[in-house]
Amino acid sequence: MVNVSGRYNEALRLKERYLPFNVIGLQEVATKAVNKTSKDVAVFRKLAEGGFSRTFVITMKYGMEIIARLPYPVAFPSSLAVTSEVATLRLVKLYGVPVPNVLDYSTTKENPAGAEYITMYKAQGHELGDRWFSLPDLDRAKIIGRLSKIEQNLFSIPLPASGSIFYRKDLAPQFQLKSSLELNFVSGSLLSMHAQPRFPAREYREFTNYQKSDPAEHIESLQKYLKIAPYLLPTSAEDQYLLKPTLRHPDLNHRNIFVDSGLQISSLTDWQHCSAAPLFLQAGVPGDFANFGDEDSVQLKKPERCQETHHF
Repeated sequence: MVNVSGRYNEALRLKERYLPFNVIGLQEVATKAVNKTSKDVAVFRKLAEGGFSRTFVITMKYGMEIIARLPYPVAFPSSLAVTSEVATLRLVKLYGVPVPNVLDYSTTKENPAGAEYITMYKAQGHELGDRWFSLPDLDRAKIIGRLSKIEQNLFSIPLPASGSIFYRKDLAPQFQLKSSLELNFVSGSLLSMHAQPRFPAREYREFTNYQKSDPAEHIESLQKYLKIAPYLLPTSAEDQYLLKPTLRHPDLNHRNIFVDSGLQISSLTDWQHCSAAPLFLQAGVPGDFANFGDEDSVQLKKPERCQETHHF
């Protein structure tokens, strides 16, 4: 139901985000990761509430800032959301992608914080969104160029398959692949084990008569899709590169990009639910940087050098 505030099913949304945890315990695990104690904490404050996690900043007396991210129950199974984000952050960092340094994490609630968590150093610099709309066009172009180079690094990471990234040690035996890779990939088969009835995206709720969708219906749809999927893939030899498993930031917007005083990109944040997919599914212009109404950009048309003609 929509209440007077205009929010859809507010009671359910609040329930999905209800997250009990131990504040002192969270400070304890965060400070322990940097060889300090809770007595060294100067400020503990909430930074943000996203769609799938709550984020806090723990400021030490000597200035160091630590981020603690706790997944909501709606990010189910939250243990896999945690370990996948950690493994992804550490992998892309090896390839020169600027991301926060992970300090510690827990995939269970059996810890002093009483909840799954990730702790990391706070990203240096300032959110690009604080400056983007006041920047000259030339500075914007420079930032876009720097983002493109970072994406080149991301796209160059060799991956054996599409899917989410995990550490082998954090996965139950039935999900582990028989390979020597430290990082493993888990398929969407988790649906049959963990999925629960839920409302579809708002624009599709009319088709379900505003009722929750049964996971079995979604699994059936996926099975039908798998039958036609081979016919949707590029088949020519020259297009095989489009099938390459590719990582890309899942939500590249101004608020997840941090820059320093010289507009160098210092960090990309919020990698939760990042996964590898074939290049032809990953390619595209991020919405926050798209030129609306520019069909060449939408169609990913390769730009050509203009041949200027001068008349005297």
